[in-house]
Amino acid sequence: DRLAAEIDGVTLLRILKRLLPSARMILASGHANPIYKEHEKEGLITCFIAKPFRSESLLMLVHRVLATRGLPPA
Repeated sequence: DRLAAEIDGVTLLRILKRLLPSARMILASGHANPIYKEHEKEGLITCFIAKPFRSESLLMLVHRVLATRGLPPA
């Protein structure tokens, strides 16, 4: 999202949540910012994964998110 000229990742998430309120979003970032926990609490994202990550870690996270059926992650 740093390369996006007119929109950052969090703004995009807010737009997507408005359009698809039941969508579950995973935020990936190289910056472990405490604000991401706030985004989880407000329902903007389902969970956060820090970059760099292994593909296996992302796959396990996606499986966990899909298994929650919209519930907050454990």
